[in-house]
Amino acid sequence: MKKIIIVTTLLLFGGIISGQSITNSKLTSECPKSDYSQNVNCVGGWNASHGNPSVHETTDENTSLWMWSHSNLGEGVTTDYDFQAGKTYQVSFKIKTSSNVSNPNDVVLNSTANVRAVTGMTSTGSSDMPKTPYASEVIWSKPMGIAINGWKTVKVNFTPENDNSQLWFYPSMTANANENGGARVQMEIDDVVVTPMAKTTAEVNNTFTVLSSNPAKKGEVMKIKTKTDEVVEVALFDMAGNLKTVPFTKADNTTIEFMIGDNFKNGIYTLTILNDNNSISSKNIIVK
Repeated sequence: MKKIIIVTTLLLFGGIISGQSITNSKLTSECPKSDYSQNVNCVGGWNASHGNPSVHETTDENTSLWMWSHSNLGEGVTTDYDFQAGKTYQVSFKIKTSSNVSNPNDVVLNSTANVRAVTGMTSTGSSDMPKTPYASEVIWSKPMGIAINGWKTVKVNFTPENDNSQLWFYPSMTANANENGGARVQMEIDDVVVTPMAKTTAEVNNTFTVLSSNPAKKGEVMKIKTKTDEVVEVALFDMAGNLKTVPFTKADNTTIEFMIGDNFKNGIYTLTILNDNNSISSKNIIVK
């Protein structure tokens, strides 16, 4: 999936290359000044994917976009960006997550903040969680509890397997709010930058190959060929963006193993491997 591309204008040792940029990466708003304004249209270059995302602080202030989720409902935002398969990008953003309850339980804290590359995401105005397009790919996703109640800057290297034309941010709490004290999760983003990167030999080593059959069968061990000493985390995302971290073992220096349990539903998943340099590799698999 990751190949060295020789281009004379690149900085050949991991440098930045010229290219497109995010429109309004600072999320500057043209709404009248207020604490919150439910109108993402005030933020040029950004659109709602679902629900009615809010602008937090406005004119002449450091604005951000605010979204919520519970009970498989919520809000999300998109902006245009042309992700090309096989190229490497550094995706950087500020994020703050929180909950509307003072002591959120584990169900709430394990809800996820998500960043994906997608195509064709348009808003109907509904708060229903939209279906995730098949060719979409996970750029970054973490449980809410990791960044809760404080701003955090995230930088992740991303090499897509598919072409996509949008960057999508959204929180996801699938658990029922009424069964968890009326809880919902909340997510703010700011300062979004995507930078095409020159490839390095180190990046090439981060690719992985699925050795097992695809479709994968529940209850059977899956084998992945990769540089095992670089693997930090293995996760599976369903098409709704729900995250399930998968315990894995190192069979040898080039192979990791893990089992897909019976608790997985049949369907398409994105198998994602996080490496120790924060690069992410992913492939779509089918579970039966």
